[in-house]
Amino acid sequence: MNHFRFSEIVTMIIPGAFLTTAIAVLWWRFDSRSGIALWASISEYEWLAAVGVLVACATLGTSVSSAWTWIERESDRRRASELNIDSDQYSAEWDRYVDSLERAKNAYIDRLVLFWRFESRTGLSLVLLFLSIYSAGVLPILGCLVLVLGLWLLYASRLSHCELAKYRHRRFPRDSFEDIKRRLEGLRADQIQQLRDITEAMENRNHEEGVVN
Repeated sequence: MNHFRFSEIVTMIIPGAFLTTAIAVLWWRFDSRSGIALWASISEYEWLAAVGVLVACATLGTSVSSAWTWIERESDRRRASELNIDSDQYSAEWDRYVDSLERAKNAYIDRLVLFWRFESRTGLSLVLLFLSIYSAGVLPILGCLVLVLGLWLLYASRLSHCELAKYRHRRFPRDSFEDIKRRLEGLRADQIQQLRDITEAMENRNHEEGVVN
């Protein structure tokens, strides 16, 4: 049974930590008394505070990941347009790529996918953190740095997404050799023999027509 790797968990925990910070900033700005009271009550139990923060980071990080899935759909349409293919072919290339993971692994692509997840999720959470800092009206310079970093990560995630789309289009085009091979592997022995008989009959017919001519 496969489990989440540490690197995959990091792509959710770090964005969740930024989003948790964003919520804390807004809470402190608009209801500081209740926030301070809550923190004072749980800070007496350090393990409870640590577990609470970790759960909040994990939950919000998962929420960021789910939200980015909806944004990715629009990105997929743009990538298909850039590759001059329709959405059906784009989806088919994705399906072939996923099917290929059962037979082979590509370490470079695995790392690129991991980077893309980290860049997109962290970039989105940093933009949300900037909005919270801006709304609270505190630390404007820090807010600008957070915004620049978030936008840079979102731009980097776009480049990674483009590279992944180009790789799938080059490696798994429509009616690729792998696709044809997979179809042939699904044929039964008697069907293969029928295909051979038909092929031989067509070759004999072409030979006879050539002799007559």
